[in-house]
Amino acid sequence: GPAWFELGARGDTSTSTSPSEQVPLTLFFDFAIGACDCLELLHYGLKTIHGEIRGDAFHFNRATGGVKLINTGNGARAFDNALGEGWSALSREVGVKMKLQFIAPEQTGRMPTEPDSRTDIYALGVLFWIMLVGKPAFTGNTPVEVVQNVLGKQLPPVSAKRMDVPDALSAVILKMTRKQLNERYHTIT
Repeated sequence: GPAWFELGARGDTSTSTSPSEQVPLTLFFDFAIGACDCLELLHYGLKTIHGEIRGDAFHFNRATGGVKLINTGNGARAFDNALGEGWSALSREVGVKMKLQFIAPEQTGRMPTEPDSRTDIYALGVLFWIMLVGKPAFTGNTPVEVVQNVLGKQLPPVSAKRMDVPDALSAVILKMTRKQLNERYHTIT
């Protein structure tokens, strides 16, 4: 579920990683390349946007290095109604604070821009940050605080939190997670 993601194969607990652990770089690169390939197929093959990219949207098999997108999401406006009329129902969901840290600023309805493929790039950057740092990207005591942090706080560079992460990788993740849509990468490739 949204409160935990598994990077293991065959459900073996010795090969799983929770958000409180840092993923080794070699394993991270295997997953990251596969996840980017999945988004490329979704964005350019199916010409759609996922809108709910987070760890539980993927299946990663360590043995083969294969990454699969296990659902196609609810589109770019996935959180738009939930953050408006459906807020009371969403705020009571199990794992909502974990789920909300992956929403892009434009999905909150508080930005003048419409979500597009860069919305998925943002969420994937947040997932990469969490995998490498081993901590939630945006925290808060309530779902509202998490959303406020998504809107107002920039993530620190991964290389400042973890010394073995190259500055170039850290810079890529920072660009993926820019608050302004036009400051992010325009494509996943």
